[in-house]
Amino acid sequence: MVCLAFAVLHHLPGAELRRQVLCRVHELLAPGGCFIHSEWQFQHSPKLMARRQPWDRIGLKDEDLEEGDTLLDWRHALVGQAERSGLRYVHLFSRSELADLAAQTGFVVEREFDSDGDGPG
Repeated sequence: MVCLAFAVLHHLPGAELRRQVLCRVHELLAPGGCFIHSEWQFQHSPKLMARRQPWDRIGLKDEDLEEGDTLLDWRHALVGQAERSGLRYVHLFSRSELADLAAQTGFVVEREFDSDGDGPG
């Protein structure tokens, strides 16, 4: 059995919620099952880094947040429509944070890789 979470965990606010979700995934996987996930590492994109917004824009203070929590100005347009903007919560994981989360929830990291999204990882 395989469980795939593509671009999910970094949109879950709070370390405890992420821990609970991964504990549940671990419970649901059959023995020998595999959990594959990807996490956005937008710090490698100057364009996206320029879209970071202050938390006070939505009434939060830095002390209300965890290290790595980020608010991004998010823009999108559908074909034939004007561009719209909104705000998007993203948690920026460090490798050690992901390793700790795996250990806390019963997983073992077997492989990891970086990808810029422009080709195979």
